[in-house]
Amino acid sequence: LLEFLSKSDDKDLIAEAIMILSGYPYQCKEVLPYIHKYITDENDDLRYRCIISLGWIGDKNAFPLLYKCFQTENNMTNKGYTLSSMRQLYFRIPELKSNILEVYKEVMRSNPSQDIILIIGLCLQTLLRMKIGIVEDEKGIHSTDSIENIKEKIKKNLFFNDMDLLRSKKMDE
Repeated sequence: LLEFLSKSDDKDLIAEAIMILSGYPYQCKEVLPYIHKYITDENDDLRYRCIISLGWIGDKNAFPLLYKCFQTENNMTNKGYTLSSMRQLYFRIPELKSNILEVYKEVMRSNPSQDIILIIGLCLQTLLRMKIGIVEDEKGIHSTDSIENIKEKIKKNLFFNDMDLLRSKKMDE
């Protein structure tokens, strides 16, 4: 498949090869140059697969690239996948947690769509080990509460940690 990637120009097959090589059980790091090459391609599906794959096999350097993808992505589904892919990085690189939380805070300050709110909520349940009423199953991501309540729970948990941090810094002074 790596040889195929070096020779092919069929974007659908390239997207499939990237997903296969980066997924379990292969998790082939040699596919990373192809992910970097195609993550800004005009093909939505190819970008989607690169975004997901980067979360699966990327290293610390993948985080800034995912953040840039979030900022520049026009496809709202792919935009959400960049946030979810950051969570995938966290599973392997927990020290990225504070960076990821900062991105989620920035997004929540921007009045995001309902879909983005649900994705952030789902990711926070993992990063902060909390329950806020988001479920991911065969039907997709959905909430057991109103979107306004979910949004408030997210903000409370994201920004509450900031307040604790500020208080502890003031006590140290």
